[in-house]
Amino acid sequence: MRILHLDIDGGYGGSSRSLYLLLESLLQTDIESEVWFKKLGPSYEKSKKLNIKSRVNKKIASIIPLKKNNIKNFIVSFWQLKNLWYLASDIINTKIDVLHLNYEGLLPLCIFLKIKNFNKKIIVHVRHMLPNNIYGKIFVRLFKFVDGIVFITEMEKQNILNINKTILDKIPNQVFYNCSSDKLIRSSPKINKNFFKAIFLGSIDRSRAPDRIIKIAYHAKKENLPIKFFIFGKESRKSLLNIKKSITVEFLKKAIIANNLDDIVFFKGFSKNPESILLDSDILISPDRMNEPWGRDILESLSAGLIVIASGDDEIFIKNNINGFLIKNWDERKVVQILKKLVNEVDVMKKIRKEAKKTGENLFSMTDYGNNIYSF
Repeated sequence: MRILHLDIDGGYGGSSRSLYLLLESLLQTDIESEVWFKKLGPSYEKSKKLNIKSRVNKKIASIIPLKKNNIKNFIVSFWQLKNLWYLASDIINTKIDVLHLNYEGLLPLCIFLKIKNFNKKIIVHVRHMLPNNIYGKIFVRLFKFVDGIVFITEMEKQNILNINKTILDKIPNQVFYNCSSDKLIRSSPKINKNFFKAIFLGSIDRSRAPDRIIKIAYHAKKENLPIKFFIFGKESRKSLLNIKKSITVEFLKKAIIANNLDDIVFFKGFSKNPESILLDSDILISPDRMNEPWGRDILESLSAGLIVIASGDDEIFIKNNINGFLIKNWDERKVVQILKKLVNEVDVMKKIRKEAKKTGENLFSMTDYGNNIYSF
């Protein structure tokens, strides 16, 4: 079976990393994968090392509905979206059995494929929560063009049903949690002796909220906690829709200096090897403003046996006070009190890390994931 996978990122985001691990999990099957990336990046390089046919196709474009500024978003994106007409021709001229859209933002491509009489199967991965507004209602109708849908958690599926309760009635769909790497699942949790290493792992933007790490560090320093904070991530492309609210690398670096935190907070930039970071860390803090505590940073941290502290209250992966901590109403002082308890009661930390490790082993196995996707 020949599958063509489309990737919008190249390896700089969670969806792209998830695709790479999916490709790796399918290596032992009779599936022949090919990947087209919108741009060069770590996933392109890794796919080449796996001997997976890979190429860059700059015609790839995506768009999803927003809570607001949708008209502006469409105007800004239009010059790229028009390339989907030519991308559809490229796909039709490629010998494949299945087209895999790795991100629901690629659904507009289906319109052009339909016009050009594309007759192969289309599978789409749904990885984000869409807004329940008029633009979201119009957008989810595009699912009628696909032959199968994979949701990364129950939350994304329920989100689509909240927008259109009948859209999934005739479309095969399944929830499959993203997998973690075998390296993380096989690892043994360890605790640093001189200080505890807390990390942020994600995009540098307002929604992921790395600025909240600065506030946590400020209060942690006042408490004289033996913790150092490391911020890993790549700055998101500046939004032309809401420039004033952007969080940038420059903003973070200035905030670190202004709050006299340069001895305990370190900006490290993007890493091509998140496994090595996780295996050398004790705590993951995921303070995103979307309150969605089930991202790739969280599932991989649980797999590595880290303490995970995240914003939100949906217990998809994290069971509060059992294998991690959820902060329903975000408050940096609450986070610091949790950290204070952990560093003073190492046995409690070890117990929670052990439960986190079990969660990773039970939910994020690469072998199970590959088998489930293959069967679907």
